[in-house]
Amino acid sequence: MKIIKLDFILFFLLTIAFNTTKAQSTYTKKLPFQNGEEVRYIVSYNWGFIWIDVGEAKFKVREKKIKNKPFIILESWGTTYSSWDHFFKVRDYYKSIVYAKNFRPVYFIRDIQEGDIKFKITYKFMQKKNLVYAERKGNTGNHHLDTIKITNNTYDLLSIIYYARTLDYSKYKKGDKIPVDIVLDRKFERLYYRYIDKETFYNKKVGKYKTIKLKVVTVPSAAFKEGGETITLWVTDDKNHIPVWAESPITVGAVKIRLAEYKNLKYPLISKIK
Repeated sequence: MKIIKLDFILFFLLTIAFNTTKAQSTYTKKLPFQNGEEVRYIVSYNWGFIWIDVGEAKFKVREKKIKNKPFIILESWGTTYSSWDHFFKVRDYYKSIVYAKNFRPVYFIRDIQEGDIKFKITYKFMQKKNLVYAERKGNTGNHHLDTIKITNNTYDLLSIIYYARTLDYSKYKKGDKIPVDIVLDRKFERLYYRYIDKETFYNKKVGKYKTIKLKVVTVPSAAFKEGGETITLWVTDDKNHIPVWAESPITVGAVKIRLAEYKNLKYPLISKIK
């Protein structure tokens, strides 16, 4: 049941993110989300021929002043349903603090409780030095302190999702590869996603939307045995750019993630077809 970990869910959703020099030039201070926005997703796992809802992921945006400087607080929670806790209980929490003026990450927390395993990873971004100071501690493994070399456009697993929503998809054409720079599991990673096309997406559990269809390349891991362009994602084709649906085969079975609820969106969800 480890496939429902929040970092796995976030990895699905980060496929909308691209932070290359080309992407940076499209950044706008008029952010497509606002204080109080909340989005909730349901995670389903394929067990044999049956799809079962096993957990949820929630995302929230807050604005806050720290030492009289404006910051944006991004938070996310991943949980299994109580009926599945006896198989593998998950209570994950992520938090990212970014500068409001340029959306660069300052601080990141990943606080994990999965079965009997508990650990916390923190990142302190030193943007002027292009470094991240990372610390890991928990009830398994050693206490780690790492210094990670990054580019000037590197994000954590949570901030990269929201940053990507500020970008203009109309500047990309079918088949374009857009690199992704990210610090993941105390390592600098450079991945990419592929812009596929615009598409009308329909599923009876989420409804019908005008969307942008994307693919993401993954590296070999416990979840993705061979890597490759394994994840498919559909994002609303409007100013909000929120993911509607994601799916992927994994090492054992398959996973789907679907939009369940949203509150306080900054713009009307005009991509939704009645």
